[in-house]
Amino acid sequence: MLKISLHFATPSGASAENVLGRLDIGYAKLDAKADYKVVMFSSGKGDHSPAKVKDYPRWSASVWDLVARAICQSLHAAEVIPKTDPMRFGKCAFIDDLTAIIEHWPDGLDVRRSTIGTAHIHMNRRRGHYTAMFETDFQGQQVPGEDFWYKPKVMNPWDLLVSAYAWTAHQSFELPARLLRPPKFRAYPFGISRYLLERSAKRCLM
Repeated sequence: MLKISLHFATPSGASAENVLGRLDIGYAKLDAKADYKVVMFSSGKGDHSPAKVKDYPRWSASVWDLVARAICQSLHAAEVIPKTDPMRFGKCAFIDDLTAIIEHWPDGLDVRRSTIGTAHIHMNRRRGHYTAMFETDFQGQQVPGEDFWYKPKVMNPWDLLVSAYAWTAHQSFELPARLLRPPKFRAYPFGISRYLLERSAKRCLM
């Protein structure tokens, strides 16, 4: 099971006191193309309706790709990011720092949990202008080629997280089509192994 927590803080300041939301992702069907059940909670709104990510090719992209699709299914019942006007004039909702943390809970057990991914989104000097950093224990940091604008009338931190990921990984505010080809496998010395994607995967791994 994956457990994602969303915080109004920097990574070093993330705590139970600044949680904005939680997301649980677990297997509904374990196969090469798996089904995932998704449960989301948002502070101030409560639990969202349960959702599913169906027929997702395991190990085809970054764990953040799966998280992004799970968020979209929970919020919009589809793997889409709502379009916003990033350069619209007037006041916009904003957040100074947003951190998301992915933990892996094998068999749902707290005692064996481990952090496998962290994201930090920071607003720059101009309101609605952000820099994002995503990392996983598989592939290290991903930093976008340039900053991005996100200027909604009402802030939804889950939507900001998905938009930041899409821009960071794909330089687009749309989720790409799913990768259907399996990744290449490379063996390392001393019995260590890692899954590596071809260049077409655009730096995504999972």
